[in-house]
Amino acid sequence: MGKKTYCGETWDSVLFSFAHSKTNPRDKLARYAETVDYMLDRTSHIIEYEGFDDTVNTSRLELYRQMFGFAGVGRIPETDRIGKEDRIKPTSYVFTGSLSGELDENYFPTEYIVNVPYFSFSYNYKIGKDIVLFRSDTALRGFLPLIQKYAALITESELSLFVQSINARALTFATAADSRDAESARKVFSDLEDGKTGVAISKSFIDGIKAGPFGSQSVNAISQQIELTQYLKSSLFAEVGLPMNGNMKREALNAAEVGANDLSLLPLIDDYIYWTEQGVKEYNEMFDASVKWRLSGAWRDVVQDLDDKIESAAEEVARMGEAEEQTERETGADEPAEDEQPEEMKEDA
Repeated sequence: MGKKTYCGETWDSVLFSFAHSKTNPRDKLARYAETVDYMLDRTSHIIEYEGFDDTVNTSRLELYRQMFGFAGVGRIPETDRIGKEDRIKPTSYVFTGSLSGELDENYFPTEYIVNVPYFSFSYNYKIGKDIVLFRSDTALRGFLPLIQKYAALITESELSLFVQSINARALTFATAADSRDAESARKVFSDLEDGKTGVAISKSFIDGIKAGPFGSQSVNAISQQIELTQYLKSSLFAEVGLPMNGNMKREALNAAEVGANDLSLLPLIDDYIYWTEQGVKEYNEMFDASVKWRLSGAWRDVVQDLDDKIESAAEEVARMGEAEEQTERETGADEPAEDEQPEEMKEDA
């Protein structure tokens, strides 16, 4: 029995075509979207949760926070579950929505409007009363605007690198006086490519063909473009708390250079962690739950590494302080008092 077909093609052929339909390096929009998506793939697992209801999709919780700046976690009211028990459970769900309602004393919206077509459900939740708003950051911006900015810059840089790498193939170009000389030039270049010695047919060929440099600056330009691309990517990773070496210098890097930007890695992640902790605390109080969270993967390692460095530095400062204090005590004990100075020293004085 043959494979099932789709519009005359086998399924595997269709899937392969679909998977590779947007791999053209010249497609700026596709490359931009690809950079954004892959970065969100990386950042959607910054936090690991434990203790949520099974209906809470924690990966969606993280994704919504980073894309929209916030996400709501709450339960669907019992009145809206009547007749839909096969779909809706009396547990918590993650909702995207919009902020609305009157402003509170801090000028913050008091309602969260949710619409879930799958459940045929719409509701205006009261923030802090029947739904918990998990913020991404203080400004409610999320990571998406930051990722989009760098994705646009990286796309332009990689496209320039693509064009320059093609131009680097043309180390020389030739101009011909007529079509016969042009054909002779193609024959000469073809022979050279095949490892043969190029032979000019006539003196008119030598006079009619002129060669000039085309890609003389391509090597240096490619190197600079690679450095720019590396710098942009390392800056993006540093913004979300992941160290990435963007230094392309040829010499070995010393410890000071490697750790120079360590302390700049965490401010945005610290803000993200703060609002994660606030959201989990509020959820546990509102629904009498025991949800726990922790940093995952690379972020946990980065924070632990920085904590170890800070602790080591504090211990070193403490040791230096103790050494200086001990030195002062020893110096004070060895120096005789003025009244106890030897007679010779007194006379000299």
